[in-house]
Amino acid sequence: MKSLLFLSVSILIVQIVFAQNPINTDRPDQSDGTYVLPKNHFQLEEGIQIAKNSFQNNLMLRYGISKSTEARFLIDYAQMDLSKGIMPLGISVKQRILKQNNLVPAITLVGYLRPGKFASNDFKISENPIDIKLAFQNDVTDRISLSYNIGSSPTFKTMNCTFNFGYSPSEKI
Repeated sequence: MKSLLFLSVSILIVQIVFAQNPINTDRPDQSDGTYVLPKNHFQLEEGIQIAKNSFQNNLMLRYGISKSTEARFLIDYAQMDLSKGIMPLGISVKQRILKQNNLVPAITLVGYLRPGKFASNDFKISENPIDIKLAFQNDVTDRISLSYNIGSSPTFKTMNCTFNFGYSPSEKI
């Protein structure tokens, strides 16, 4: 676990020091943003979630297919109570629907498929869950943004909503 934490912090430092453009991430996965990678651009994202009896390491590979569509591949390693290993691998597509126009928010549609058989024994399931989210974002100023999601998980059994307030003190942070 210490090695994973060291790797995550190292990646973050390298991104801050060497990144030429600000990046917009979707990891760790509580909610999705509206940003879609430009065509032929590739982005690697890493995040960790730690709770009382669980640890989850999230990895996402993103690739811009067109100026409004990206494909994503997700690999999550988890330790939850007595279970540990690779959770069902994920395939995802993000499609921009609208760019922000004054008060009308930017909107994207995000779909996830996690075939249950592509996982470690502790996390294999017989289902192939599908999740769909609508992601919204309003840039209030150059440094303040509001983003929110509404969607289903897993396979339309429950609905979830998230809300995020974003503040950037400078272009580097």
